[in-house]
Amino acid sequence: MKAVDGGYIVAGYARPPLIASADSAGLVMYLDEEGNVIWEERYGEEGIGYVVNINPPLPNGGYIAPALTTADEAAVLILNATGAAVDLFSYPKRMELIYYADAAPPAVATICWAMMPAW
Repeated sequence: MKAVDGGYIVAGYARPPLIASADSAGLVMYLDEEGNVIWEERYGEEGIGYVVNINPPLPNGGYIAPALTTADEAAVLILNATGAAVDLFSYPKRMELIYYADAAPPAVATICWAMMPAW
């Protein structure tokens, strides 16, 4: 996704041999306009196996990222402006939440934003 300052923010996962774990780890990277990595965050320690998408930046510069846990459960990562996980909401056996995260009604985004701390 194109970032506000002209760079790009991308989401996905890292797998061995890029990481030491046998499980995949969710990954978010911020790239400048030339494709150089400015920052990178992996979320395997939090139990996130795959970051599905990055939603547009919030007013505080953070992001909401739908994800899947290593147990194939739906999750939502709340990230600060540099990709650090601030909060994690897990939804056991509710994978359909992930696929419709981009189409969530504004009230859902408002609730998620209201639960986020001011970094």
